[in-house]
Amino acid sequence: MILLKKTVLTSTLMASLLSLPLHAATYTSSGYLAPADTRLDVGLIDGGSTVLVEGQFPFSSMGYVSMSAGSQLEGDWVISSGVGFISPFTQFINLEGDAQIISIKKQHEQEKEFGDVAIGLSIGATSYISSMFDATVTLGNVSYGGDESEAILEFGTRIHLSEHFSVGLTYMANGIYADSFKLSIRNK
Repeated sequence: MILLKKTVLTSTLMASLLSLPLHAATYTSSGYLAPADTRLDVGLIDGGSTVLVEGQFPFSSMGYVSMSAGSQLEGDWVISSGVGFISPFTQFINLEGDAQIISIKKQHEQEKEFGDVAIGLSIGATSYISSMFDATVTLGNVSYGGDESEAILEFGTRIHLSEHFSVGLTYMANGIYADSFKLSIRNK
């Protein structure tokens, strides 16, 4: 029954993502600065056991507000919001970074009504290999306060099927979704 709920939710999110009229200008692979994208990603992690929705909403040509929500739909969640930047570094590379406040509630921690609060910082780079392919790497840290923290290491690739639609595969080596693959679709 839970798998059916996850499948219906994921299908609905992907269908609504594909129908959104998001037509913002983009950063070009030739390094010309254009307004930041509105980006929405819907992803599946751990072979579909976790649904993740991520969004970036620009407030300037280089800055954006980021929001994400993920869950296994079993009383758990990871919800975050923050601010970030994106900027051309070279003709074919963009740098991106963000700072987020994160709320994490794990399945086995049901006694905590609102879960744990953490601070996340990350920086990454996207290299445009061709007009259809890019590669990304992200490094960062999630701090739960005190000495408790997790390093973030992610790398992946994205295939651009059109100007506004792409499919990506990311390996999350550690962090909140440790040792997992994320398959995502993006509309911008």
